Amino acid sequence: MQPKSIKPRVNVHVGYEWAGPGSARDDTHWTQLRDLIKRSSPTSVDVRPLRIRGTQGQDLLTTIRRRVAHADILVFDITSVKNGSFNFNVVLEVGMAIGCSHFRKNRVFILAGPGVKPGSDLAGILYLKYSLRGDRLVFVDEDGFNHGLAAAIRACAKDKRPA
Repeated sequence: MQPKSIKPRVNVHVGYEWAGPGSARDDTHWTQLRDLIKRSSPTSVDVRPLRIRGTQGQDLLTTIRRRVAHADILVFDITSVKNGSFNFNVVLEVGMAIGCSHFRKNRVFILAGPGVKPGSDLAGILYLKYSLRGDRLVFVDEDGFNHGLAAAIRACAKDKRPA
């Protein structure tokens, strides 16, 4: 009998506008982002979408910096859905990710909603545009994004496999 194959685990941390206190289950924005990541995930990899959040009772910036530094892949929605412009807290998190010396730009992904376009300093980072229909995200060229994210997940899983 052959031993059961263990899938490599890849943690995809997601930064987006905080919806306020409550369960992740009740956060429709998070649910849609998590589902987008799962649609991109190869079946040969155990992909874990995780929210980038602070930890109660700890310094917020330090907690977020630690989570960004320990992520395998990062996806950031730089849009403030509440006011239709940039979410500057998430843009700061993007800067932290780019500033991490171990991070490769092909493992950072950006989502941008209506009226938001990543600046030229972020050229070369794959991003996905979306529009809003009520509180539903409608992605533009999701196939291209899924392909890029799946490739990053596979590469990360390969790096984690024992030699």
